[in-house]
Amino acid sequence: MMKKRTKLGVSLALVGILAVGGTYAYLQFQTGPVENTFTFGDNVNGEIKEPHWDGECFEGETCDIEATGKQDAQNFTPGQTIAKDPQLKNTSNVPAYAAVKIEYTGVENDTAVTSYAALNKFAEIDWNTDDWYFNADHTLAIYKKALHPDENNVENKTVPVFTNVKINEHAVYPEAGETNDLAMHHFQINVKGYFAQADNMDGMDSILAVKTVFEDFKDFEAINK
Repeated sequence: MMKKRTKLGVSLALVGILAVGGTYAYLQFQTGPVENTFTFGDNVNGEIKEPHWDGECFEGETCDIEATGKQDAQNFTPGQTIAKDPQLKNTSNVPAYAAVKIEYTGVENDTAVTSYAALNKFAEIDWNTDDWYFNADHTLAIYKKALHPDENNVENKTVPVFTNVKINEHAVYPEAGETNDLAMHHFQINVKGYFAQADNMDGMDSILAVKTVFEDFKDFEAINK
């Protein structure tokens, strides 16, 4: 089984790490660099981008959009919506299923937190449940359709896993004198992309194929299937 996983899978890191740091009611985002962490085999490859965050589109494409996320995130107030739209593209010559793993780290009232439930008290992510399957704690998501290799075919790209992060209107620090309900800071959302070859998978759907190929997804159960 390990040989099968190695042959069929490729894993890519997120275009940027979504990091939140703040002082009182004013918060800041930071983003990390693009980084390919590892690639398995020669058959499957891909990219992950966030065009509305930083204006960077997939290779060979022209970005005719207004990228506001990164700029807005430099200094924003509670209640503001920040554009953030991770999406994946199959750049190989075979069909592939796409998936993402989402990790959360942060500090709430001087206590380390690692869950979406903790972040959700501070900010809301507009998950795309129409095109992606999600597990209960929103740490894993699988794209519902296979991505095809034709570079002229729009079906070689996913739609974004989500398109923005909205900061809670009461997400301020007690020292600001406005509320003592929330005190979240230094929060990061790290999304890693995965591709599993769709050919020769014996009629498996995207969920079963990804669960078969990647150990991280072996216990995946969709809450919106």
